[in-house]
Amino acid sequence: MNDSRGYPQVSRVALATLLALAGAQSAAAADLFSAYSAIPTGSWPEAVAIGDVNGDGANDVVLTTTYYFDEANDFKLFVFLQDPGSGTLLPAQRYDTDGTYTNSPSSLAIADFNGDGRNEVAIGLNQLGVQLFSQDASGQLVAGPVHSFASSRYIAAGDLNSDGRTDLVGIGWSGSDVGVFLQDASGSLQPAVTYYAPYRGYNDLKVADINGDGRDDIAIMSGQGLGEDLAVLMQSAAGGFDPVSFYDIGGASTNSLGIGDVDSNGHNDLLFSYYDSSVPSSFIGTFYQDDQGVFGLPSPLTSLNTSESMVVTDVNLDGRDDVVVVYNSFSRLGVYLQGDDGQLAAEDLYPTPYASHYNPQGIAVGDFTGDGVPDVAMANYNQGLVVMFGTTESNQPPVADAGDDQVVLAHEPVELNGGASWDAEGAIVEYQWRQLSGTPVVWSWQASPAQVSFLAPWGSSQLVFELTVTDSSGQQASDQVVVEVQDSAPVAVAGPDQVVAQRQVATLDGTASYDLEGPIASYLWRQTSGASVTLIAGEVAGQVWFEAPRYQFGSDMTFELVVTDLAGNQAVDEITVLLSKR
Repeated sequence: MNDSRGYPQVSRVALATLLALAGAQSAAAADLFSAYSAIPTGSWPEAVAIGDVNGDGANDVVLTTTYYFDEANDFKLFVFLQDPGSGTLLPAQRYDTDGTYTNSPSSLAIADFNGDGRNEVAIGLNQLGVQLFSQDASGQLVAGPVHSFASSRYIAAGDLNSDGRTDLVGIGWSGSDVGVFLQDASGSLQPAVTYYAPYRGYNDLKVADINGDGRDDIAIMSGQGLGEDLAVLMQSAAGGFDPVSFYDIGGASTNSLGIGDVDSNGHNDLLFSYYDSSVPSSFIGTFYQDDQGVFGLPSPLTSLNTSESMVVTDVNLDGRDDVVVVYNSFSRLGVYLQGDDGQLAAEDLYPTPYASHYNPQGIAVGDFTGDGVPDVAMANYNQGLVVMFGTTESNQPPVADAGDDQVVLAHEPVELNGGASWDAEGAIVEYQWRQLSGTPVVWSWQASPAQVSFLAPWGSSQLVFELTVTDSSGQQASDQVVVEVQDSAPVAVAGPDQVVAQRQVATLDGTASYDLEGPIASYLWRQTSGASVTLIAGEVAGQVWFEAPRYQFGSDMTFELVVTDLAGNQAVDEITVLLSKR
């Protein structure tokens, strides 16, 4: 059974199973964030943002509410100031907005929109316009008039004419008008200039320098899956914006949008969450941008569910962009960390309170405790403002060390030692060795759990092994080691040349042949010249005999010995037998 957008409805049993799996994943996740806590807001929280809104240099949290039969808290701007001394959030200050049931305060942006060096709070009022709240001398917010524009359900901030001043852009629920409010030299927002880019509902709006030309661009995700899902307006060097460009998502049901460099190549990529009914499953899709500014086909990364809110930022302070999403119905926050290889790892999951829906701006990431570590704020209609504090000492995964690559002879004892693996916060509690390729070997476990040994197989081959280590927090890391097995050829020894009288029995003995890695598997004697004789196998492998022919004295006979080792390698030696009269 699907909902109105084609997403699958999940039964209680299936949901319980998925949440159990999510919990198992979360238990192994890096502890980037604390357990959530909630601050009630009375009415329905809609959008949340993080920024300094009282001029004290410390980030605060702001939140808008819509309608929930609570006159004291409906259509309000909530401001949770940070106490710089303790890093805690103070009780909320409430400000009336011009919002109504029809013109609900649906989105937020924090920036200096009037050029006074202090941040203002901009609120997108659905179908009405944008309302600014400016700071007065005491750091209190003062409501300003509404800048009228019908397409104002979602807003975002950026320098949209490259003049160094922050501007605003807005879109509606459904339509094609993209309104750009430019800030002029006097610090006033000018009436909206409109550009064309269609959108059909369940939208998301982001502003960033997408193509790396130093100018902010506009990206719009339309969630209805009607073929024009991801629209981009690139800012033109001549002013304004170029005609809209579309990126094909193949008709999938899309949701949230993100922009960031998630492969560390120095170019921003376009990310989106979507549900693919043909699988069926949910994914994070990424249009990766290459060095020529070309976006490739979207690359999928499996996700727990389709996320309605996405933030791309560096959450673990390693200098690389990561992805943070929140899942409606599944009660989880998902974090995709970018690794040293420029790849997004599978998501780490953190429990959150239940909500069946999130606004595209229902999540914000930033430091609002003053410890230099990103925190998470969520607008959750069941709980109010939900916060998860970033941990200052995140548990890091262990480091696996499978040892150096080796070159060994066939059938030689080999030891693999992962004892150099380590964990910064604790101890390695489990070592797991597995063979990835090559002739299978039989393990012998050593006294140390980090060590295993085996006999190298016969023949030349390359063996690849992987060590996975687990630390006390359940985090894992892996490393590989290559064992190159070399098998030398055997040595054939046919013995010294002989002189044999006619009708005497001559013995050819190749038992002095040898192989460095093991026994000789087979011996083959054959005559190559001279009077023909019959070779008869002796009782000992490698020995044959024959009766010397009559009347052939003075002539030579030559014989060849071919030996084969257990790996199939061969060697050849030759012996000459001279026939004498007596």
